[in-house]
Amino acid sequence: MTQSNLKEISQRLRYESFTKLANELTKASHFDALAAALGDNLKYILNTYFARFYIYYEDKTLLIEVFRSQAGQTQINLLPNKLEQEVLNTNIPDIFYPKDFPAELLDDPIYGKDKLQFVYMLPVYFAPHHHMLAIVGSKDPEPFNQTDFRFTKLVADFLFNKTAQLFLQEKLSESNEQLHEVNEELVVFSQNLEDLVASRTRQLLESKEELNTLFYRASHDLRTPFTSIRGLMYIATSMSNNGESNSIFTKVGDVIDKAEKMLNKLKAISENSDELQPFDKAKLDQLIRKIYDKHRTASVSNKLKLSINLNAIQYPFELADSCANAMDCIIENAFHFIHPDHASPSLKVSARQEPDMLQLTFSDNGNGISEDMLDKVSGMYIRGNTQAQGSGLGLYVVKKIMDRINGKLDIRSAINKGTTITLTMPTTGIKEKLHLTTT
Repeated sequence: MTQSNLKEISQRLRYESFTKLANELTKASHFDALAAALGDNLKYILNTYFARFYIYYEDKTLLIEVFRSQAGQTQINLLPNKLEQEVLNTNIPDIFYPKDFPAELLDDPIYGKDKLQFVYMLPVYFAPHHHMLAIVGSKDPEPFNQTDFRFTKLVADFLFNKTAQLFLQEKLSESNEQLHEVNEELVVFSQNLEDLVASRTRQLLESKEELNTLFYRASHDLRTPFTSIRGLMYIATSMSNNGESNSIFTKVGDVIDKAEKMLNKLKAISENSDELQPFDKAKLDQLIRKIYDKHRTASVSNKLKLSINLNAIQYPFELADSCANAMDCIIENAFHFIHPDHASPSLKVSARQEPDMLQLTFSDNGNGISEDMLDKVSGMYIRGNTQAQGSGLGLYVVKKIMDRINGKLDIRSAINKGTTITLTMPTTGIKEKLHLTTT
């Protein structure tokens, strides 16, 4: 067999061995498997006495060492010696012979071997913080040729890429573990938060229920002494012929009237349940006129003219009885806000009916509400006009009632032109709505 044939066979065996190494490196799932693959195959690719690969990937360093007669080994974060570090710093490949070694390397278990003829060091730069140093020591005095250099570079490139993949998988695994831990913490936090919110919500609902009960009981309990005072005043007035005293009794009666109106509003706010009342056009007309007559009698000015148009109501319906309180507050406000310069103050009531809804519109030509107050006027103790005589609770009560029955309050107004208030009240499914808003 000729020398040429032997060289061709040797080359073929080297390529076959490299292919086998590449396949094993590809399948490797951990660093020790990389070292084992190099230990089994590198000696058939390069005439090595030993091989050492420093692989730098971001903040980690992996060292793989292979001896011709031993399996490969791996070490993490082992620093190179002085000579190896110099080659890394210059980033220039170089060949060193034992006579070139620093004195401290002569006692090194690798560099101090008698059979070692030379060491080839190949730094390979891929990217910042991604580089490696491949070191091949040979006991053959014949220096590396171009084919040896090419195979060294191929092995180094393939090994770095696979090592980078394993480092990345390791990093992803650590990240997944951290994410899993964070997720578990979030689950616990979420559960604790839900428990806290549920507890706070329960406390708020209990406080709201207690406050409603307090308002409701107070409005009832205070009504009894007011009734007694009114009775005693009647007796005192009938027994007294003193005009001045009777005038004082009359003023006390006015104060009691205002206090009772306040109690009625508090009762409407705190009402825990609503009874449904059957209505038709005639009964609603009668209710509105009754409320109007009550306030007309009590008002200083009785000039407010009422007109009612309920022709749009075609069939019977049901309303929560608190809707009457809402109408009461609106009609009372119409008397409070009569414009002093209008010769004919008026209040017009109209209706629109749909199968599941009744809409009542109250329009007056009174003082009106300024634009900057429209979004605030339904708040507690807010008066829409500096000349208002009321308590500042009227529209607040209306808003609370509409919220409770899942209705809607709409207010439109202009100064010196009047106010239009529209109540949109449900007439079907109202029992369920009432239950939801009071539990």
